[in-house]
Amino acid sequence: MNAVVRQGDTVLRIAGPWTPTVHHYLEYLLFAGIDWAPRALGIEHDRERLSFVKGEVPVYPLPDWVWSETVLEEGARRLRELHDASIGFGFDGAVRQAPAKVPAEVICHNDFAPHSLAFTDGKIVGAIDFDMCSASLLSDSMIWLRCRSRRLMSSGNRTFMTRLKNMNVTRIFFARSWMMSAAPDRLSRKL
Repeated sequence: MNAVVRQGDTVLRIAGPWTPTVHHYLEYLLFAGIDWAPRALGIEHDRERLSFVKGEVPVYPLPDWVWSETVLEEGARRLRELHDASIGFGFDGAVRQAPAKVPAEVICHNDFAPHSLAFTDGKIVGAIDFDMCSASLLSDSMIWLRCRSRRLMSSGNRTFMTRLKNMNVTRIFFARSWMMSAAPDRLSRKL
């Protein structure tokens, strides 16, 4: 967990060797139209300065509204936007905190889950904590979002491992989310 200090409309966080790469990536995302990620404002000694992303970032135990299907679908759409915007970003020779996975398809946030998202009235308005981003498989981000957006260990589920083994549900989620995020008018269609 990184120590974050808010100063007005900015935040200061401890910087690492990967911070210049993350700042370059955030600038790339902004240029590509992602206006819901923090803006990189600079590095000051051992800290990075970012714009403050307004909204509520839920903490554990997560509130009930985080588990809704609407939040999961909206998260999938935002993740699609992020992945599409990442195409073409060069990570070759860049310092990063998380290792790249080969073959890599997109740049993944690597922690795109409710605890790294900002909400207003139950709707996603931003994402934070991009310091773990790296080149990876598209499916890695989707699986992470799916697993972190479900009560996999609730009393209504048999066991955590049984839920994870049900890969057909996950595959349907991927296909459905990918199609919906590409064309919002497909929301009413069922697979």
